[in-house]
Amino acid sequence: MDINLEKPKIDWTNFQVLNEYNKSSYLFSLDESLVKKDTLNSTDYFNWAKEDLHNNNNKIPVKTRVEIISNIKRAIDCKCEYILKELGFLQEINKKNYLDAFKNIEGDTSPSMSLISYLTDLNIVVVEEIRKLRNKTEHDYCIPSIEDVRRSVCVGELFLLAIKSKLENIRFFSTISCEKNEEKLQIGLYKDNKSSCIKINNIKLYPQDKYYCELLRILITGNFNELPKLYGCATPVKYIRFKEYYDSDDKIGRAHV
Repeated sequence: MDINLEKPKIDWTNFQVLNEYNKSSYLFSLDESLVKKDTLNSTDYFNWAKEDLHNNNNKIPVKTRVEIISNIKRAIDCKCEYILKELGFLQEINKKNYLDAFKNIEGDTSPSMSLISYLTDLNIVVVEEIRKLRNKTEHDYCIPSIEDVRRSVCVGELFLLAIKSKLENIRFFSTISCEKNEEKLQIGLYKDNKSSCIKINNIKLYPQDKYYCELLRILITGNFNELPKLYGCATPVKYIRFKEYYDSDDKIGRAHV
């Protein structure tokens, strides 16, 4: 759906962002450990891979090497798919289901992994190395070296930790304002009929809608300097400045350029 956002009267060269914690945040678990244990999760796959690596030391059988790499890949895919479902992407990530979101997917990587990389502002070049190694093992039937196996476990762990860190700081409700006028721009992430939606002032956006991914990325990363672009602001990035506050900070913020 093509949605026209109402252009707010905001001075993008000097605005502030107040982040508030509200009850809607409790509707988003984003932590697989809090989900009822009736399916396998990313932690299960990763732990199996790590245990197999440590239990075999420097004498890892070829079969075990393949299993370790496959489980690291499963852990990453499982984590990405779980998070996307919690954030409202309930269907397969493709052009038919999410045309606007799909433009943020790069290369021939897994659509879920690539979308997570965009939303969390994470570089997946190294993780792609794991996927390629897995593909060589499972499709080209190459034997992975022990060093390849160790590297896959290390990178897999870093990826999962980085994702966890990023998601711990989601801005569930943010108010953008400036001192020059009383107009405010409010952006909130909510659960709506078992899906998620972003409400920006009086407009509700869903994962299939234009701007949803861009706004979700801003709420996750705190890159509010990307917000003016959605309104066609021609101000160069170097002139966009804001201060970010939290409701518990007592107006002591951090300046961003």
